[in-house]
This record gives sequence, structure tokens and C-alpha cells, in this order.
Amino acid sequence: MGTDRRQMLTVGGIFLLALVLRAIFILTAGHELLEINVDEGFYDRQAMRIVQGEGLGFPRYIWDLKAEEVAEDSPLRQWLREPGYAFGLVPCDRPTAFLSPGYPCFLAAIYGIFGHHYAVSRLAQAVLGALLVLPVFYLARSLFGELEALLAALAAALYPFFLYYTGILITETLYIVLLATGVLAAVQVSKGAGNLAAIACGVVFAATFHVRSGILLAMPLLWAGMLLAQPKQWRRVALTVIAFAVVVAPWVIRNAMVLGHPVLLPTNGAVNLWMRNHPEVVGPEMEEVGLGLRPDIGDHLRRKEALVMPDFGGADEVERSRMLRRQMVGFILANPRYFGSLCARRFIWLLDLSRMTRKYQLSWPMMLSAWLSYPPVLMLGALGMVLQRARWRALACGLAVVLLTGCASFSKDGGFGAVESVARERLGMEAKWVRSDKDADAVRQTVKVLLSAPLTPDAAVQAALLNNRGLQATYYELGIAEADLVQAGRLRNPGFVFERLSRGDIVDIERTFFFDIIGLLTMPVRTDLERRRFAIVQQRVAAELLQVATDTRRAYYRAVAAGEGARYMEQVKLAAEASAELARAVDDPAATTQSTGNRSLFNK
Repeated sequence: MGTDRRQMLTVGGIFLLALVLRAIFILTAGHELLEINVDEGFYDRQAMRIVQGEGLGFPRYIWDLKAEEVAEDSPLRQWLREPGYAFGLVPCDRPTAFLSPGYPCFLAAIYGIFGHHYAVSRLAQAVLGALLVLPVFYLARSLFGELEALLAALAAALYPFFLYYTGILITETLYIVLLATGVLAAVQVSKGAGNLAAIACGVVFAATFHVRSGILLAMPLLWAGMLLAQPKQWRRVALTVIAFAVVVAPWVIRNAMVLGHPVLLPTNGAVNLWMRNHPEVVGPEMEEVGLGLRPDIGDHLRRKEALVMPDFGGADEVERSRMLRRQMVGFILANPRYFGSLCARRFIWLLDLSRMTRKYQLSWPMMLSAWLSYPPVLMLGALGMVLQRARWRALACGLAVVLLTGCASFSKDGGFGAVESVARERLGMEAKWVRSDKDADAVRQTVKVLLSAPLTPDAAVQAALLNNRGLQATYYELGIAEADLVQAGRLRNPGFVFERLSRGDIVDIERTFFFDIIGLLTMPVRTDLERRRFAIVQQRVAAELLQVATDTRRAYYRAVAAGEGARYMEQVKLAAEASAELARAVDDPAATTQSTGNRSLFNK
């Protein structure tokens, strides 16, 4: 009891430390918004529209401020072709599904209670950010231990980026807290927690979806992982899915009633897809961080007409979003090499803090905080996997994927060793899988020796285990299951395409490399699933072997009992015949001499 009390006091102290640090940062950062046209201002206006009963909508004056920043030669000028439409997609000052509703509703609740004060909103985020230490602590304790949990909670309290985000009215703080809480609930459900935890898991992840809809892509993987961890608890996983759907449903119903379409995902995805793949938009950004595109990249792109915003005509917001999304998906499919290079550049940008500080011109305290937090967290996370002995299988699987892809092989015994062990430990006998003519000859010789001597129960069982054709056929299920396991641990072969195109004196050479990334990401899950199936097959084959042994022993004793019964009945028959002859001799003295043979037989 004293240990639990000390633990709670320690966690409470870490929470207070996190709260004080965040409050100090907020009080020193100022109370006003940095710029009214950035994300803070947009979320602020969305929240005020909700408080005033106008609902979610894109304020016209916010868009006008945004439009003033667009340069005359920028491709973003295409957004301004239709006055009154933000990004050429969203009608201003009208109900919209452009962004997720969770964070504006969160701010609206604060404004509705305390009034329109930025300091109060940021202090509310400070409390929320400090509460992050609780799910982090309990999550780490359930997966590792008490010491690791305390260190993780302290890291969450001190992490500079977490402190920074609490002072800005954007989604990060709320999203991170909800995500950590949802993962904690999912882990508890996977460990056998009750229906309440399953419902809480679904509700929290639905709230997370309302803050950032991108979490929807991870939900099927999460549910599949929970199901693999506890296959017998599928009802609780189903309860999690139902709770998620129930909380998400009002958003879909609202969009169906207001926009005429049952929209699940926000419509801003189409705009981001167009903007983040347009070379004239991303090119300057990449150039600032030293990852610039080729100057002549536009000459090598196919379907360049997709980079022009379509003529929407009288289409509404949802129809415009679908048109633009289809157009950009076609562009990406036509230019896989260009899209892959953008993804690689963004990944490098994410990991290389020097490029991030160059882009945003951070002050030296921010740069120092970034370098002392982000890289160490990545390295400590990798080190934690290595040191956590319970994670060796996952680590080995990851190393195999990276270093030994395609080198998975079959075992020497095809998984039959487990079946042999069962026969040896449970029965004290030998099991043999006949896979060659040599094995068949050896089995026939052994069975011949067993049958040449008086048959005992053990000899009968041993002969059945060696010579039962049905049991031998069952052994081949092991080979099929192991083949599935080996296949799950291998990737499809990569591909390479080389093209040489010429137009007059211009020669264009393209090289395309194909690699199964989805197969790589899902390989650990597929391998673990097939490994479990292989173990099930081994258990089923072993059970079949034990059943054959039991049936053989039972049949042996029944055969012996039947033989003894037949001999007994023969003796009874002979005794009855002798009795009948004796009775006739007593009744007819003349038959005495004739019955002498019978009496001697009877005496015998």
C-alpha cells in the first residue's frame, strides 16, 4: 500500500511539474494570436462561429487575408478564380466539411464557459497537456515496468515540443492526449479488460478522429492487432468498433443533412493532395531546405493538365473535392517516380532537424531544444527495443525484414519434431513421417518385427503409429502450413523498368524501381499470424496421433476380449454336448457302452 502511495505521489509531482512549466511558457509567450490568418486564427474563428450558433464554416475575411498573400505568378492563384470560394473549393460563410470538427468544438466549449479569452484557452491546453503524463505513465507501466513508466511520464512532462504546442491554438495538444489515452485503452482491452474499457477505447479513438481524421487509416490495423492479441475476445473488439461508429455517426449525419452528402472524411484532403504534389508549390519549399527538385522536372511529368484546377461549374463542395481528388490520383499514378521522390524528400526533411531550423529560422533556444529532444527520443526508443528482452522477437523480425528479406527457409523436420515429442512424452513410442522410399522400407521392416512376436498392446499401438495411412496423410498438413509460414516471411521480387524515349534530338531515359512497401509493412503481422496457424496445425496433428493410439489400444483390448469370449463359448458348447450324452446314458442303459467315449471326452 505504501509503494502505491509513493507511486501516486511521484506521478502527481510530475503532473504538477508539467503544469507549472506549461503555465510559465504561456504567461511569457503573450496572450494575443501571432497572425490572424494562420491556423490559430482559423480555429479561433471556427470556434466563435459555433458559439454564435453559425456552425462550422470558412470565414470570408480570413480567406481574403489569405488571398492577399498569394503572389501574382504563383499557381495558387488558381484558387482565386471564383470569388467567395476558399481554395476554389469551399463556399465562404456557409456550412462546410472542410476540416475536422473536434478542435473547433473544444475551443467553443472553453469560449462558451469562460468567454473569448486566448489566455484561458491556452491555460486549458496547459492542463490538458499536463494530463498527458497520466496515460503515458499507465501505458508504459502496463508494457514495461514502474521505473520505465516514471521515466516516460517525466519525459512527457519535459519534452520541449509538447510544451511549445500548449501555447498555440492548434490541434496537436488535444490530439496527442487523446491518442495516448486511446492506445492505453486498446492495450488494456488486448490484455483482457472488460466491456467498459472496450467502449472507452472506441469513444476515445472516435474523438481522436474528430480532431485529426488521418487516424482513420490506422484503425483497421489497431483492431486487427487487438484481435490477434486476444482472438477469443472478439466481442470486445466488436464493441470497440461499434462505439467508434456510434460517436462518428453524428458527423456523417450532419454532413448528409447540411451538405446533402454523407461525408466521413473532411474535404480538405483534395486540396492538400493538389498543393503538396504541384512542383511549382513544393519546389520552392524543398529548395529552402536543400532538397530542391530538378529544374526541368516539369518537362518529364505526364498528365500535367491535372495540375490545373478543374472547371467545377456549379458543383458543390463535396463534388468539387471528389473531382479534384480523382484528378490528382490519376496524376500520381501517371508519375510514380516523381511522387516517390517527393515522399523520400519529405522523409529526409522530417528526420533532419538542420533543414527544419533552416526553413523556419528558429531562435537558438528553440534550435537547442529541438536538437536536445527529438534525436535523443528517437535513439532512446530504438535502444529501448534492444534492451527490452520481451521484445526480442519483434526486433528479430524487424532485422530480418531489413537485412534478410527473402531468406526465409523451411525447417529440417517440417515441424514434425513437436509431434515426435508428443509421441515420446505421452506414449513412450516413436512416430515416423514417411517421406521417402527409404523411410517406407524402414517402417515395413519395423512393423514386420513387431508382428512376428506375440502381439502386445504397446506393439499394436507402435505398429499403428508407423503404418497408419490416414495418419501419414495428416502429417503432410504440416508441410502445407510451414509453406504458408515461409511464404508470409518473403516479399514479392522487386521490379525495375528501363525506358528510352526519343523525340527528335531529345532523348528521355526513365528508370523505375518497384518495391512491395505494403508487404514489407505488413510482414510482421502476416508472419505472426501464419506462425500461430502453424502451431495450431502441429497441435491438431499431435491430437490426431494420440487419437490413433487410443483407438488402437481400445481395438486391441476389444479383439482380445472377443477371442477369449469365443473360446469360452466353445467350452460351454462342449460341456453342454457331454451333459446331453450323459443324460441319455442314464435313461437308456443299453447306450452305456456307446456313451463311454463321450464320458471319457467329458472327463478329459
